[in-house]
Amino acid sequence: MGAFATGAEGCGIAMVGHVSGENLALMQAMDRQYLDTPFYGSRRMKVWLAREGRRVSRKRVQRLMRIMGLRAIYRSPRTSRPPPEHRVYH
Repeated sequence: MGAFATGAEGCGIAMVGHVSGENLALMQAMDRQYLDTPFYGSRRMKVWLAREGRRVSRKRVQRLMRIMGLRAIYRSPRTSRPPPEHRVYH
């Protein structure tokens, strides 16, 4: 149907190939939401899309996020772990 390439309207995502009009609309909606909530992963994005009236599977959301290069940002576990030789005084 059309090639997906956003410049000024999105965050500079470009993809060569054909994307259906429905997928293009989903990708644009997901891009706008990701700018507001970059911590949404595929599960949360699927729930948001359902609330917006767009019923899609999580696998489809995962695939589109992967194509667009979107990844949820979150804190990894135990990032501020003290070194074992550091004494803790109580």
